[in-house]
Amino acid sequence: MDVTIRRATRGAADVDAVAEMSVALHRFHEACDPRSTRLLDDAASTYRAEALEWLDDADTRILLAEDDAGRVVGMAIGKVERRPDREPALSGHIRRVYVEEGFRGRGIARRLLVPLCDFFAGHGVTGVQLHYMVKNASGERFWTRLGFKPFLMMAKTTLSDFVGRLAE
Repeated sequence: MDVTIRRATRGAADVDAVAEMSVALHRFHEACDPRSTRLLDDAASTYRAEALEWLDDADTRILLAEDDAGRVVGMAIGKVERRPDREPALSGHIRRVYVEEGFRGRGIARRLLVPLCDFFAGHGVTGVQLHYMVKNASGERFWTRLGFKPFLMMAKTTLSDFVGRLAE
């Protein structure tokens, strides 16, 4: 099976696909770790609005993987982060990568990331960062194989547990 990698458009089908895959990625994270925030039933509408905003942003690129039947089966979203108060002032942020379950392990995510890297390079980016969930073992393996190393730890607790421990 072959896939075509292309830029997303403002067309309803592309925007809906990005929203649906964003929801699916979040649901996957919910399954990986019960501490994840829970999406509300209408979360797809928020993701649609976000996709439209990003499609209008010259510093953001949304790429889609489309199968032979024209169905979107994967996406990668990256943004050039501009921080003039930092050195380097530009960095690439991989916001989301998702490939539908039946299509994983076929190199689609890597193929999505090649043009994303070209996009970053075209903006003068020299460093790339991303977030992945620690309990997402497949994601951790994937990103580690691509040379990403943990850098900053995000930790979570509930407010009530935190307050209780402060009182000890």
